[in-house]
Amino acid sequence: MTAEPDDVRPPSEAFTRQRWLPGHRVAEVYKADAILKEHGAVYGNYIQPNKYRARWRARRLINLMVELRLHERWELCAHVERRGDGYIWAIEYLGGSRK
Repeated sequence: MTAEPDDVRPPSEAFTRQRWLPGHRVAEVYKADAILKEHGAVYGNYIQPNKYRARWRARRLINLMVELRLHERWELCAHVERRGDGYIWAIEYLGGSRK
């Protein structure tokens, strides 16, 4: 009796070299990328109480976009703006051809 080999396939886009990403996180990144491609920038929804927290959220999204190979790191720039009593983050698309 011989064992049949499993049907193999490459990993999904949610599997990066460094780690596995949950499906809902990947969906959020693709949604943010669609906004970025359409408008040239994407902003956070919530005002963060600290500047470092807003900056961290922007950098986190940039890193996820790079890990999923949606953009090169040099194409994206993080910004933090003061809004009322807190800070809001933004990511700006700098260059390259929009996909």
